[in-house]
Amino acid sequence: SVLMVGIKKSPEELKKLIKERFLKWLRRGLIKEVENLKKAGLSWKRIEDFGIHYRVIAQYLQKKLTHKAMIENSIKEIQDYAKRQMTWFKKDKRIRWIKNYKEAEKLIKEFLK
Repeated sequence: SVLMVGIKKSPEELKKLIKERFLKWLRRGLIKEVENLKKAGLSWKRIEDFGIHYRVIAQYLQKKLTHKAMIENSIKEIQDYAKRQMTWFKKDKRIRWIKNYKEAEKLIKEFLK
């Protein structure tokens, strides 16, 4: 038996969390990471294949986007991707959706009985 649990967030909260997470990645050196991948010999095409934020940062480093547009595009594309993921996961009836830690704890205790 398997217990599949999903954490339910409002669309507004999810958007806020995505934005905060992306800005945190930037502060922790995501642009430098992409620069280092390029210096290590990877093509822009290969770097762009790593994911949304790598693609958009690669475009920024190639001067195809402004810094502001890079941030806005990344956040928007990640939010759109998360929306598609939620649509996909909602179709899976095995997933038990919870809102908080207490609900998770109760669900897990019931499952383990």
